[in-house]
Amino acid sequence: MKISSLLKNDGLLIFESQTIDAAIPKKFESKLKVLNKNFIIIEDRMVKSEYPIKVPERRFLIFRK
Repeated sequence: MKISSLLKNDGLLIFESQTIDAAIPKKFESKLKVLNKNFIIIEDRMVKSEYPIKVPERRFLIFRK
């Protein structure tokens, strides 16, 4: 994974879900699987979203390499 190779050990990756991931959580599962292979989740939360209107929340994650 290119992002992992660019980060130093203990480096942080901040990830925001795409609209489709928030609207259809199953769509995010494959992405999360890849991220979990390369990083450790240190924060995972849903936050209120104003855009797009039909997606009231988005998922934000913080990972450590």
